[in-house]
Amino acid sequence: MRDGLRAAVGGFLDQFRAAWDAGDAQAYAALFTKDATYVIFLGEAMVGRNEIEQNHVDVFGRWQKGTKMAVKVIAVHSLGADACSVLTAGGIR
Repeated sequence: MRDGLRAAVGGFLDQFRAAWDAGDAQAYAALFTKDATYVIFLGEAMVGRNEIEQNHVDVFGRWQKGTKMAVKVIAVHSLGADACSVLTAGGIR
């Protein structure tokens, strides 16, 4: 993997983890595209950044309050000059 791509993916995942760890639904949702589709472990899908944010207000305020995220990169594949696919494994604790 190119060093620049590795740094970009690592930086993004650091922001992703920091927003989760802070319980910040707005910062977490801002990391997704406006029309993102987000599927949770139960199979429920949310469409759009606004829906992701609203759902995570409850997630961070109730069910996952105070949890911390762990994430490990398994594979990164460049899809072009400005996009890549990243496979991760992780969880919350």
